[in-house]
Amino acid sequence: MLGGRSVSLAVGVFTIIATWVDGGFLSGIVEETAVRGLLWCQAPVGYCVSLFVVGALFSGPMWRAGHVTLLDPLEQAFGSRMTALLFIPALAGELFWCGAILNALGATVSVITGLGYVTCVSVAASVVALYTCVGGLYSIAYTDVLQLLIMTFGLWVILPFALSNDHVKPLGSLSLDQWLGTMAPWQVPSYVDSFLMIVFGGVPWQNVFQRVLSAKTEFRAKAICYVGGVGSLILCVPVLLLGLVARTARWQETSYSRAGGGNESPLDDESQLSLLLALTMQHLTPASVSFLGQGAVAAAAMSSADACMLSTGALFTKNVYVPLMRPKASEREKVWVLRSSIALTAAVSSVVAITVDSVYGLCLLAGDMVYVMLFPQLLAAVHFPSLCNVYGSLAAFIVGLALRSIGGEPVLGIPAVFSYPFFDEETQRQFFPIKTVAMLASLATLVIVSAVFRVALSSPRYDLLRRQFTGEAKAKAVPVEETVDTEGDDQERPACCTSRTLNPQTEASSCV
Repeated sequence: MLGGRSVSLAVGVFTIIATWVDGGFLSGIVEETAVRGLLWCQAPVGYCVSLFVVGALFSGPMWRAGHVTLLDPLEQAFGSRMTALLFIPALAGELFWCGAILNALGATVSVITGLGYVTCVSVAASVVALYTCVGGLYSIAYTDVLQLLIMTFGLWVILPFALSNDHVKPLGSLSLDQWLGTMAPWQVPSYVDSFLMIVFGGVPWQNVFQRVLSAKTEFRAKAICYVGGVGSLILCVPVLLLGLVARTARWQETSYSRAGGGNESPLDDESQLSLLLALTMQHLTPASVSFLGQGAVAAAAMSSADACMLSTGALFTKNVYVPLMRPKASEREKVWVLRSSIALTAAVSSVVAITVDSVYGLCLLAGDMVYVMLFPQLLAAVHFPSLCNVYGSLAAFIVGLALRSIGGEPVLGIPAVFSYPFFDEETQRQFFPIKTVAMLASLATLVIVSAVFRVALSSPRYDLLRRQFTGEAKAKAVPVEETVDTEGDDQERPACCTSRTLNPQTEASSCV
């Protein structure tokens, strides 16, 4: 799962950038920039800051504790059964994110080959799942390096051709509103809410921690986050400009309009928005350059889809299957469970990709799930475990889910049950910062309910969930022995399994 915890700094940086800047991310940026302007495309800056948050607050403590997955500290603090419940939002987030990636990959392959979109998504998911099952983290890491090089080269090569197209208005002649878009004062709370969700909702992702925790030293673990964040932001620059190209292009004069379909511009057809990046390259650049650009997007998508599939399989195998179903499972059995989980993730993500139109909406929905229900739990388990227990965790999960659910979700077609302030009756959209309110309420519930139960249940016989929470703060991983790192002012882990959790049932899988 972690490649023996020997991934170098260079490979770690390359693979986290390739994982973060995926095909869905690129397609979503173009979609949002073209439709609403640069101001509304929060993902590039937000996810860059998110990696800085991981590096500053989580990479050090989790690396020193010898964790394998992001659910490991939750399992130590709240127990395996509660962790299985917390696996649900993590799973949903991974499925939505993987669906967004396969959506972009299927659109790209469909434009290149002319095959049906459903066929392209299915074939792409099968190919990614196959080489992920066979190669594990090492195959992902080193293919990520190659795919990142292809992606970077392709995006920067096609940009000048798109900008100089005769059917594109020169960007220098655009007004500020055309560059940025517009925002009404009543939209500000929702805007801030979405940005905070992107930043902190970008933290609890196994595919990020898989890269961080696979580093040989703590210094490398932090450096991977910081350098990866800057690299991700730089790589978004050509994509943002391509979004402006799509926003200002005279589509009615291009081959897109001549091809028919009932619309003169893809911006007028919601079903075409997820294809916008592929269509921009196809109709606004020469054929040979377009093919290179499509290859870049395909490489970006594959470099992240494999990470999502492996992450989901690792979480299920390590934190659900082994502790709850088969504590004495052999290594061979764990490997086959991991592979089966990868295949199932590919299948479900393909369905998500086919049924949801907006790539950017899927990306935000993925972050929304983990922001409200998983981030408060991870923050508490890593930084103040003595203040929380399983009772508070369960209450926080219920409160966060309830507050977020009653607000509705337009991407999934779920209507709002409760109208928060600033609710728009016409569009049925919430402009109140419901995501951040739900997250803070969940965090407060976790701490308060934990304190109440710590006082109320003074006797073990009242501990209905069988968690001796008075000792949970001490049930942490054995500290790593510290040695001098010759590559930086840090300590090197002497072996991949120097640090063990106190649960012997999970020891065997920590070295996979």
